[in-house]
This record gives sequence, structure tokens and C-alpha cells, in this order.
Amino acid sequence: MEKQGKQIKKNKESKPITSEQYRKLFLFLSFFVPFEMMILAFARSIIYPFGEESFLVSDLYHQYFPIFQEFVNKIRSGEGILYTWNMGLGMNFYVVYANNLASPLNWLAFLIPDSHLLEFVTYQVTVKVGLAGLTSYLLFVNRNKEDRSTRTAFFALVFSFCYAMSGYVAAYNNTIMWLDCIFLAPLVLMGLERLVKDGKMGIYVASLAACIITNFYIAFLICIFLVLYFAILFVTEKREKGCFLKFSLGSLLAGGLSSFIVIPIAVFMMNSNFEHAQFPKKIEFYFSVFEEFARHCMMIRPSASEGHWPNIYCGTAVFLFLPLYVINRSIPLKKKVLSLALAAFFLLSFMTNSLDYIWHGMNYPAGFPARQSFLYILLLISMGYDCIVSIDHLCVKKVLISYGIGAGFIVLTRLFFQNEDFYKEAFPLTLLFVTAYAVSLSIYLVKDSQKVKERLAIICYVLIVAECTYNMGETSLKTTPREEYLEDISDYRALYDRHKDYSDGFQRFESSDTMTEDDSALYGYPSGSVFASMLNTNVAEFYGRMGMPHGKVYYDNNVVSPLTSALLNVGYLFSWFDNNENELWGIEDKEDNICLYEAVYTLPFGYVAPKGFDLESRGDAIEQQNAIIRKLGIGEKLFEKEFAGGTDAGIVFTSSQSGRYYAVLHNANVTSVVLDVQDGGGCYYDHLKENYLLDLGSINSGQKASLRAGSDDEKIDASIYRLNPDVLGEALGRLQREHMTNVEIKDNRVFGKLYLGEAGRLVLSVPYDQGWTVTINGVQRKPGTFGGALMAFDLEQGSYEIEMHYFPLGLKLGIGISFFSLLIFALLIFCGIRKSIVHFS
Repeated sequence: MEKQGKQIKKNKESKPITSEQYRKLFLFLSFFVPFEMMILAFARSIIYPFGEESFLVSDLYHQYFPIFQEFVNKIRSGEGILYTWNMGLGMNFYVVYANNLASPLNWLAFLIPDSHLLEFVTYQVTVKVGLAGLTSYLLFVNRNKEDRSTRTAFFALVFSFCYAMSGYVAAYNNTIMWLDCIFLAPLVLMGLERLVKDGKMGIYVASLAACIITNFYIAFLICIFLVLYFAILFVTEKREKGCFLKFSLGSLLAGGLSSFIVIPIAVFMMNSNFEHAQFPKKIEFYFSVFEEFARHCMMIRPSASEGHWPNIYCGTAVFLFLPLYVINRSIPLKKKVLSLALAAFFLLSFMTNSLDYIWHGMNYPAGFPARQSFLYILLLISMGYDCIVSIDHLCVKKVLISYGIGAGFIVLTRLFFQNEDFYKEAFPLTLLFVTAYAVSLSIYLVKDSQKVKERLAIICYVLIVAECTYNMGETSLKTTPREEYLEDISDYRALYDRHKDYSDGFQRFESSDTMTEDDSALYGYPSGSVFASMLNTNVAEFYGRMGMPHGKVYYDNNVVSPLTSALLNVGYLFSWFDNNENELWGIEDKEDNICLYEAVYTLPFGYVAPKGFDLESRGDAIEQQNAIIRKLGIGEKLFEKEFAGGTDAGIVFTSSQSGRYYAVLHNANVTSVVLDVQDGGGCYYDHLKENYLLDLGSINSGQKASLRAGSDDEKIDASIYRLNPDVLGEALGRLQREHMTNVEIKDNRVFGKLYLGEAGRLVLSVPYDQGWTVTINGVQRKPGTFGGALMAFDLEQGSYEIEMHYFPLGLKLGIGISFFSLLIFALLIFCGIRKSIVHFS
């Protein structure tokens, strides 16, 4: 009996693992393996806590993390996310949130201490890469729901890893706002396939709505793809009756559910003068298909900052499986032809200017090229999966033919194609892995032993994991020192906290030595500078007219002109140096390495000018500022001309008297300038444009100075001016003679009082935005503008109480449509569940 009991126990212990248990294991591994491989890649790059590096590069360094920091500060303080004063003179923060931070994961940040917010952002990448593996696994296994075998689930696991660790992810993993859509896209396709085949649209609607909410821009690319992919499914699959109607209704419902994000952004963009490129008049090709397809090789530097190259690496097995897909007779011809045609269309889109323009929302991308290439990768991997699940229809001969085609392409590419993006190991390693896969697949087809087949499958999976992980580690994960990025945050905040309470209620702070383009968001102080895709273009144009740095996604109040600085209510300047005290700035305070300077010349938040006070319709930066002085009734000029012209050798001038000197550039092709002052050092200016105003600093009487273009082959053309400080003082005295008092600014509300002894124009140093509701003495009033950018009101003599409230335009409508869509969606789900219950009964 004892012996029999032991035998029963032994039999219990040796009970084989079922297919369903394997599928559950593979589901776990589909997330865990890419997640863990990214962790290992981070450790290899000594990213904190594995070392002292940070994952902050590119826009994550300059834009996303500072904006994220501002978001965290706002939700912790209870301010809300509608408006911010810490970016761009004050701006609609809701659209910035919608474009950069709408991932629900970001709301968990309030649980994280400030000292580890950077790691919270960083390690979101590893989680989202893992989720990309999980969702693509679900896409593949649900494509073959009737086949519950371990083998098909294992193939889904293999190909899901290729998607999660693709070249697109390697190139753009620091663009964290896109990663949600990368892991949601397979769910959307799974939902679409289910809609077409089974008539069920719940997953499709929910996942597409989630895509649009988390990042409307990448969701736009997904929507274009969905139309094309639906057409293929409609032709090739056995479809449910009414699937076209359900596809249309489901897509509209997804858009409706996401209206609280989409409509405010759409309204904001329609009310902004965004620069759009014109549709190309002539078709151009960036590169050949041969060169383009070569980017499927491993060990290729990601194309991110410039150029047009797509990042399409998704495992070198594509060189084997794509030819196999073509010659595999078990795949229906219609499906094969249409899938290959869609893949070819993607390749054509990457290389053609007109299609590139259409894909990217009727514009050309500013860096980060071929942003839709993750969809091409998903399509190609899906084709590879469809090919391998029909492995019983393959033979060694077909594998060898496919290997010959793939290997031949790699060899020809190595012989005839040279590109600096390719590491020297790119072609040998690619050929080595493709050969290993071909040999393994051939043995798999020849051997009858199930154990041998299982071992070969595991070996191939390990090879693919090793290949993609190595490629990720070598081509991605650039870093910057963590401590260097974070060390000054407490100093800036301490200085701001000591000086933020101003007698008239509000003053802005700027920095002469910025680390990021959004320092004010990172450190938490009100500023007139910003770097964000969603910005007020009217302010950018105003900055350009005043000779200040500006572009499509940034404008910078770098306090070049003391008049402009005062008009924008700048009262303090941060600097890393303690020797910047001059006639414009006096040192006020210091915290460790950071100095704070107070402006000698400034204006309150709201100041009064003559009625109708505005900029000229034309004129360069100097002419505009001299015109302001003239309109204030002052006979002298603010800037006196000293020199105009230029030669191939540059400009040399001798100052007529001691003072502060400025230059205005007149030629657009000069982007950098070198200043040399006799016995006074020099300075270098870069990222310049025509009409930029350059602060040349203080120059003594009789002192020689020279300006030359930073590039030897450029001729500089500029005018030199000297600032008249007496005129500046008189002008600002007149503007602040009557001004807003008792100013209170809290989140999206402004309150202040004003007394006017005579009629005038109140100018507020806050950008005009239709989201503002302004009441003056209880009566709603529509503001005018100063310079087309700042809010202004023509008022008669008297006392005024001014109240302002901001609510993003389109948000109420968006919330209403989203709520109504949610009711419809819930009703459809309820009806579907009830119908299923009745049918089951």
C-alpha cells in the first residue's frame, strides 16, 4: 500500500502541462521578457539606479520632463490643469497636457516623491514596451482563436517580442507620449478583426478611443491605417453582415468618447496661425526602395533628429519570412496580394515627399521622420506570423529559396550600399542571424521528434530575444548625467520662493543660462519662454517683430531689449555667474551656484498707455521699439544708430560714447555671429534669424568692436545701435504712472483694480486667448490686442475692478459630446450582453 501511494504521488507530480497553461505562461512572458530586456538594457547603459546616468535626451530632456514636472506641481497643489503661468507668458495648459501628458499612468505621479519623478518617467518606458509585447501577443493568438495549440501561442510570443523591441521603439522610446499608442495599436487591430469577423465592436471602440485620448497625433496615423486595413479585411475575410456600418459607427463613437481631448486641441489649432507647408508641386524621392529596405538590418543608428529614413527594423527574420510569405500557397492569394500591396504603399510613403506630407497631417515632420513606421512593422510581423502558423505547409526547399533571396539581398546591400547609419557589424550580424533561423527552421521541418522541435523553437526564441535586445542596447538609450540635470532645481526654487511676493502682485523671472528650453516649467517660476508643440503662435509672431528668438514650437524671452523685457513684466533674471551686474541688472540674491538679478527697468502686470497704443504694421525690431517711444510722446529715440552695412570680412565700428550697444541682423542666411571687443573679450551668438536683436553689451567710448558671421562663407549685414537709458527711463515712467493694483493671480483667475485719471489703453502682459472671460466692473468685455498678442482694453476715466477667468475653448463642448457618446456606448454594450444572455438561454 505504501508503495502504491508513492506511485500515485509520482504520477501526480509528473502530470503534463496543458495547452491552456502554456498559453497563460506565454501571456505572462509576452509582457515580462521585453520588460526585463529593457531593464537589462537600462542597466547596461548605467541608467539610475544602475548607475549615475539618466534617460533624458532629445525632447524628453528639453520639453517632456519639464512639462511633466509642471503637471505634477499643478495636481499636487490642486491648481488644475487648465492654465499655466510658468510657460510662455501664460498659456492654455490643457492642450499641452492633451498633447504630451494624457497617458493615465501620469496621474500616478502624485504618489512619487520629487526626488524620483525622473525615474517614474524613465521606467514607464520599460512598462510600455512590455505592454507592447503583451498586446501584440493578444492580437496574434486571437487571430487564430479556433487553434488553441501550444505551437500557435508560442509563435505569437516570438513575433510579439519583435514588435515590442523594434527599431521604431529604439529610435523613439524617449518620446514617451507616443508609446501608449504603440502598445494600444495591436488592440485596435484585434478589435477591428473581431468587428469584421464576429460583428462585435466593443474592443475596437474602447481601444481606439484610448489611442486618441492618450495621443491624438499618433492616433491620427492609426486611423489612416485602419481605413486601409479594414478594406483588406472586408475583401479577404468571411465577414459579419453590417460590418461596414459597425466600422463607421464604432469609429465615430471612438471619436466621440475622445472629444474632451480632440475638440479643445482642434479649436486651439484653428485659432492659431500654425505654419503649414504647402503641398509639394513636384514629386520627389528621398531614397531608393533598395536603400530603404536595407534598414531592416540590425545595428543601424536610429533616424530621429533629421532626414527622412524610416526606423523599420523588427528582427532580421524578416529577410527569411517575407519571401516565405510570398511563396507560401496556404495563404489566400487575395490576402497575400493586398497585404504586400499595403506594405509596398508604406515603403513608397516613407520615400516620397507627397505621401510623407499627407501621412503627417498635411505637414512635414520637424524631426522624428516616418512616424507611421510602427504600423508598417506591425503589418510585416503579422505577415510573418501568418506564414509561420502554417508551418505544416512549408518545406525545406521553400526555406532554402527564401534564405537565398534574403541572404542575396543582404550581400548585395553590403557590396553596393554605403551609409554612415550602418555600424560595421550590421551586415555580418544580420546575415549570421538569418542563417541561424534558416538552419533551425530547416531542421524543424526535417525532424519528426517532438522534443527536437520544441528545443529548436526555444533556441530560435532565445536567438530572437538576444538579437533584438542587443540591437536595442547598441542603437538606443542615449543618456545624460542625472545629477547634472537635477542638482540646481532646489536652488532655483529657493530663490523664487524668497522673491515671488511682489508689491504689485506679479513679476516674471527669466534665465540667461538655460539648461532646457522649458526651465521655467522644470523649476516652477513664471516666465515668457516656452518650447512646446501647442503654443500661442500670435505671441511667437510678436516676439519675432520685437527681434526675439521664435519658431514653430518655441519662443524665447531672452531679455535682449530692456524695453521688451519691461513690457513683458520681467523683474528678475537667474544666472550661473555672479559678474553679470550692469546698468540693466543689479544682483539681488544668491543660492549656491545660482545668482538672482533684479531688473533696473520694469513694468507692472498691467500698465496704461495712450488710447490705441500698438505696434507699427511693419518695421524691424529697432524701428518698432523707437515707434513705441514716439507714440508715448517722447521726441528722442530709444536706439541711436551708430553703424550700418557689412563686408565679407564683417563689421568693424568704433563706439562714439560709452553705453549699451545692440545689433540687428538684416540677412536671413546668417545663423551665427561672433563679437570681438577690443580689450573687452567677445561673445558668440547662434540659432539666429533675420531681424534678431543682439545685445552686444557695454562698450566704452572709443573702443573698437567687430562682428563677423560664424560661417566663413557668409557675409554679415547688420545695423549697430546705442541704447539711450534716459529715454528708456522716461518711457517706462509714463507707462507705469497709472497701472493695475491689488493684482491677484491664482491658477486660471486674475483679479485687479485700476484708477484712470484720463482715458487710456490698459495693456496686460498676458497673451490674448479666446478662452479668457473678462469682466470689468461686472460687465463682460471682449479684449483687444497689443502687437496682436497681449490683451489690451481702451478705457475711459474712472475706477475699475477687473476679473478674468480662463476655460479652454471647446472643452465644454468636448465634455458634452464625450458624455453623450459614453451613454450610447454603454447602451450598445448592455444590449449586446442582454442579447447574448437571451441567445444562451
